[in-house]
Amino acid sequence: MRIAYERLLRGYILVPLTVLFLVSCARSAPDLPISWVNKADAEILQSLKINESDLSKTCPDLNSELIQVNEAIEDNELVIKGDRTKNQIVGYLGALFIFPAFAADNNDEAKANLENLQFRKDQLYYLKSRQSCN
Repeated sequence: MRIAYERLLRGYILVPLTVLFLVSCARSAPDLPISWVNKADAEILQSLKINESDLSKTCPDLNSELIQVNEAIEDNELVIKGDRTKNQIVGYLGALFIFPAFAADNNDEAKANLENLQFRKDQLYYLKSRQSCN
């Protein structure tokens, strides 16, 4: 009876820990874009880390780069979505046995790329608005 109780207690501890581990694998939402309201142009340029070469780009250049950034975002999201089913299966098995949880692929590189691409997208949108591009 005591052995069964210990196994049950271990299950109550391991399952929530496994679930917490798998939840931590999710990518957090990107930061909201910087508010441009009541800010000077120089302050916005500095906070967005926009350099001189970006300032010299024309509207067609900005539109072209924005298309490339959006395509790269889609590619990185596909990498993460591609591993989603595998990670869910690993998560279900991890709820039963702790060891399969270590087989989950966190896609850290794709998530980091998404963060950088989202920041670049914010820069491009500001530059487009600054130049009144369509």
